[in-house]
Amino acid sequence: MEYERTKDGQIQADFARRIGQIVIQYGQLSQQLPKENRYEITLWISLLQALLTNCSESIKRNHRLNYRSLHELSSTPFSDEPVRLGLDIDCIEHYSGNLASLKFSRFLECLRDAASHPNPQEERMGALPLTGYTTSNATSGVIEEVRFSWSPWVSERSRHLHGKYRPNANDKNRRDLEKLCETWEGKLGLTDLVVNEAQGGYLEIIRKGHPFWPEMRVKLNIVQLRTLTLELSQYLAEPLENSSRSRKLGHQHKEVL
Repeated sequence: MEYERTKDGQIQADFARRIGQIVIQYGQLSQQLPKENRYEITLWISLLQALLTNCSESIKRNHRLNYRSLHELSSTPFSDEPVRLGLDIDCIEHYSGNLASLKFSRFLECLRDAASHPNPQEERMGALPLTGYTTSNATSGVIEEVRFSWSPWVSERSRHLHGKYRPNANDKNRRDLEKLCETWEGKLGLTDLVVNEAQGGYLEIIRKGHPFWPEMRVKLNIVQLRTLTLELSQYLAEPLENSSRSRKLGHQHKEVL
């Protein structure tokens, strides 16, 4: 069946709506399968990644489609009550920014990056966390939660900070890092990043006496993962619902005339 289009010819809203329907349909149809042959969590992660991409791009570009509810959500502090998208503050295991200033736009963007990188997250001596996702490796043998990690300054190859975040000590590199500090202070709601010269003749960014890098770690249990996917689907389907409502009102108006 062809995608339904909104007034400006877009199909994204119907794409998002169908993702929610797929989640529900697979849940119904897979009931007859043995538990070991059901792959709903893999499906949810795949669908969530698509939704997060559309969501982040819409927020970033202030897309002309009427995502009023989504844009209201994007500027809402993550810690505000009531709970939104089925998520609460406890799902954030670590955030290197000011948690009180974290808005949903930043949270969803970080989750989008993490969901796009199925990198290995194994423990390694001295290694920093990579951007990506993994499961909790539960002793039950079934997937109980998915862990997402956002760490944009860390090199996938070395598992340490990219060289530009710990450059050789000179005046130009110090100025560049100081500008970087200003940028990331704004993004993370911080005011106390400083540039110091470390042993070995290189510069590093410090916060509260310790090396700093932006990082977020999120854990979602299975209920939260499904709820987030379904609710994001609803947010992104809003233009389609508005278009349908307008057509219905127009039809009623004609009947009255």
